[in-house]
Amino acid sequence: MSNLRLINETTASSVSNLDITDVFTSDFDIYKIEIEVDDYDANSKTTIRFINSSGSVVSSTDYDNALLYRRTDSTYNELRSTSDNVLFERFLGFFDYNNGSRQGGAGIFYVFQPTNPISYTFALGQSQNDFSTGKSGGMTGIGVLHQKSMITGFQFLQDGYSATFGEIKVRCYGLRVDT
Repeated sequence: MSNLRLINETTASSVSNLDITDVFTSDFDIYKIEIEVDDYDANSKTTIRFINSSGSVVSSTDYDNALLYRRTDSTYNELRSTSDNVLFERFLGFFDYNNGSRQGGAGIFYVFQPTNPISYTFALGQSQNDFSTGKSGGMTGIGVLHQKSMITGFQFLQDGYSATFGEIKVRCYGLRVDT
């Protein structure tokens, strides 16, 4: 029997952002989030932010992160940020290969202790993109929201020139830990 419990599955089309609310509860300490995207804008990047218990997107500069971007045609690129306004910047859609359209992408990230009011909320994740030019890229990263607040959801935001997701599917799981 799997220790993963499906909490929520959301699908949307032609949206510039997607808020997944009320998925983090005191029932689990660890969450796994899967994202699949088909056909999204070439000049955009997908960022991730948390949503607090009052339903507000946490867009303050209380995020720290360290990201490693990999491309099939060049060297790695590191990005480290303190006092950022996003958990993961460019989680999907971080390269423009000679204006090639993005054919799709997928990612997984884990969230730790989001509803614990005496702990910061941590996350780690990885993603991958494919392009019409035959190239691809990936991201691996860690992040923390250094607020001791109750986090109950997250937001995917297409940050670009009036960018939208063609099709996006998100699954959120709680990870049960047996003792």
